[in-house]
Amino acid sequence: MESYEMAKLHFEKLGASPEGQQELCKFNEVMQFNVKDDESFYIEIKGGKATVTNGVSTADPKKVISLTLDKATVREIFQKGQLYPGLADFMFSGKLWLKAPKTGDKPSTAWAAKLLRMHV
Repeated sequence: MESYEMAKLHFEKLGASPEGQQELCKFNEVMQFNVKDDESFYIEIKGGKATVTNGVSTADPKKVISLTLDKATVREIFQKGQLYPGLADFMFSGKLWLKAPKTGDKPSTAWAAKLLRMHV
């Protein structure tokens, strides 16, 4: 399964569950996945829905969380049943580069980590 398809399946299941729907309604965000050995894609969360699209987002880059990683790491993030170690663990191991907009004086990555960690 390709990276885009894994993300799409994850967010379709998330949007179909009451718990996931409740979380999606809290956010209006864009997350860009720059996959080194596969096609890039982005996830737009708006109006309680998550849309996964191939390519590069046209949203204001200052408002987009950008993740650079390889296909194997995408698989680790989205594989159901895996114990998700968290974005920080992927970053510290060198598997993930993250660029995030700032909210106040802190990067706003908590929402992304929460939605990626949820398995329904």
